Amino acid sequence: MVVKKNKKKKRKRKKKKKKKKKKKKKKKKKNSINNNNSSSSNSSSTNNYKKRKQKHTAVTFNSSFINNGIVSTTMKVTLTFIWV
Repeated sequence: MVVKKNKKKKRKRKKKKKKKKKKKKKKKKKNSINNNNSSSSNSSSTNNYKKRKQKHTAVTFNSSFINNGIVSTTMKVTLTFIWV
């Protein structure tokens, strides 16, 4: 005689829903007229812009090719140096 074993039902696990993160609103700082110093956020952004600008330097000069004492062509050459 064959004895049947009771099979246990597998429990399905519920997937947890991911919570959406709320974006925090940035408070705008009011610049007072009496203060010469701009707000910290503005100054930092201008500094970064200046740093980025310094990395790209362009040099322009006129070059001319001379054949047998006669200027044949004149070119305006721009060289851009990117500092990494």
